[in-house]
Amino acid sequence: TTEDTSLISYYEDNDHYKPHYDSFSWTCLIWMVREPKLFDGGDFLLNEPNYEIKLKNNRMVMFPSCLLHSVTPLKFHTQPEEAGYGKYTITHFYFAIPLGDGSDLSLGNNKLPKL
Repeated sequence: TTEDTSLISYYEDNDHYKPHYDSFSWTCLIWMVREPKLFDGGDFLLNEPNYEIKLKNNRMVMFPSCLLHSVTPLKFHTQPEEAGYGKYTITHFYFAIPLGDGSDLSLGNNKLPKL
């Protein structure tokens, strides 16, 4: 890829993501939670092919953005006495922007484009 953009998000009680696709080439998720973890849920689902990845502090997941995915609802089992005990996610989206008119990317010249 040639470009990227990032998003920082925070999930609290009942927050979730419904199944969706991202409009990029690759998506990278990094999860962080304060310990002790005061909630259940917040797990990542690849809806097709029906695969669950459990939330774990400092876990990173990278996948093609064209895969349908979602996040299960986060439910506090103990109400925190202060803010910040939910789930933090750093999301990096990677994508390519064509360089020039594309003529420098042909397979025949075996040269990398100059950046």
